[in-house]
Amino acid sequence: MFSFPSELIRWPGARVVQSARAVVPTVADQSSAVQLNHSSQQLGTALGDLRSAVNRAREACGGLELDSAADLIRSLKLELEAFHRAAERAQLRPLPGETAESTSLQLGSTSKNVGFAMAQLLSAAAQGNENYTGIAARNTSTSLKDLTKAVRGVAATTNNRDTQYKYGKEWEYMRWYGHVMRIEEKMSKIMMEMKYEGKRLQRRPRKIWEKQITETGWKQLIVMRTIINSADAVMDRSLILIEEAWEALQNPDRPNNAQNLAQVAKDVSQALNKCVGCLPGQKDVDESINSISDASQILATGEFPHTNKSYGQLQQELNSAAAHLNDASSDVVSSVRSPTQLATTSRNFSSAFGDLMGVSMEMAGQTKDVEVQGQMVVSLKNVSMVSSTLLVTAKSVAADPSAPNAKNQLAAAARAVTDSINYLVDVCTSAAPGQKECDNAIRNIQSMRPLLENPNEPVNEATYFECLD
Repeated sequence: MFSFPSELIRWPGARVVQSARAVVPTVADQSSAVQLNHSSQQLGTALGDLRSAVNRAREACGGLELDSAADLIRSLKLELEAFHRAAERAQLRPLPGETAESTSLQLGSTSKNVGFAMAQLLSAAAQGNENYTGIAARNTSTSLKDLTKAVRGVAATTNNRDTQYKYGKEWEYMRWYGHVMRIEEKMSKIMMEMKYEGKRLQRRPRKIWEKQITETGWKQLIVMRTIINSADAVMDRSLILIEEAWEALQNPDRPNNAQNLAQVAKDVSQALNKCVGCLPGQKDVDESINSISDASQILATGEFPHTNKSYGQLQQELNSAAAHLNDASSDVVSSVRSPTQLATTSRNFSSAFGDLMGVSMEMAGQTKDVEVQGQMVVSLKNVSMVSSTLLVTAKSVAADPSAPNAKNQLAAAARAVTDSINYLVDVCTSAAPGQKECDNAIRNIQSMRPLLENPNEPVNEATYFECLD
């Protein structure tokens, strides 16, 4: 709609007028100062007229803004299809200045802007305000345009260039396979469908071309489509939201308007979360969280592995695993700015947690005291919980580093992991053979300390000679 570019002109023009009026007193040439003042007044008047015209146009064409937003979203779907075709052939290349880090941050911020615009559209449509609904729809379509650009950048700057190259070859394989299957009577089709008799040599058979197509071709296709398909799903849900907003404006007395808008908004939010989840590193973090959750399920069974290692050897392994997990948590905190590094550090963190879990379970299996064994299980569950919290926090901070209090939350989650590890080590140390007897002896010795500090104070009514007896 023409009012949108007009508004883009208004704000820079207003700043020009403001700057010109500020500069006029500093111009030494009188005629130039008069001409500059007169020109700035004319520009200010023209901008005022433009603002009035825009407001009248918006009132007259309020419903068209929803149509314009829907048309823009449909054009963005066509762009995503073009990106998809380029990715299929491994021809999607990053634009100048685009990196994996910058595009990931851009996708996180633009998805947040889309969420804000969607919330404004939902509120305006629920109130039946046609003017604000049109503005919110326009802002939504603009944010989705930025989201599409960020999705293209993420897909083009993937670090797995070998995967794109291999997929390009697989795409050519599949094209040739389709060509061969469509032809009628050709030697290539006869050779492909021919069944050979006899025995092979005693070694692993080479993977035939047709099997390579069926096993790997479509798997690569699924991998490359993920980010673009998730963005396309966001566009589809957004179109439905625009349509629901239009229906709510046309039928304000319909009883299920609020319910329909809320359901569509929920679908859009889920699609946005799925899109952000396709960022490099996000999927690896999710896999690490699931791995930690699966490992923690073993604690609920109450079964502990048997080992032939001594408790002292297990204690050394526990200290080493605890230090490794603590270092891995620090690496996760320091890598949230880089999607590639976050993917690596999250996998290392999950592996370190598995090592700590295995050693702790072996120590719990050797512990005869049921109470101490229960404390070890509880401390392990605590380590599992705070470890998952750290990865969830790192995932959210990586998607939106500018979120308020994000760094403090990440640092607090890392400290919680360190505290839980220290408590686990203390509990396991107290369960060592003879540790309880040593602790009792130390407490008995410490209880005699007040007597040694005050040797002149009697401890009973007995005399010196009675004490000797």
